[in-house]
Amino acid sequence: MNHCDSELRGRIAQAIETGDLQAMPEIVNAIHTHGSLDYSRKVAETYAARAAEALQTCPPSPYRDALLGLARYAMDRNH
Repeated sequence: MNHCDSELRGRIAQAIETGDLQAMPEIVNAIHTHGSLDYSRKVAETYAARAAEALQTCPPSPYRDALLGLARYAMDRNH
């Protein structure tokens, strides 16, 4: 929502707060128009990479492997 004008930002916020399903087409359009999915994916990739890097300081274990797998899963899923 940081990349759209204040009027659209207000309509989206109101729709979310009130649960206005009629506004979904406008919200979906705004998400695509402003590149929100790409932006969110880049942020998530940064966090996942930082998590994987931090886990490398832990000794090898099934727990560390599970956490690394979780970070990969979060980035690889498509739904």
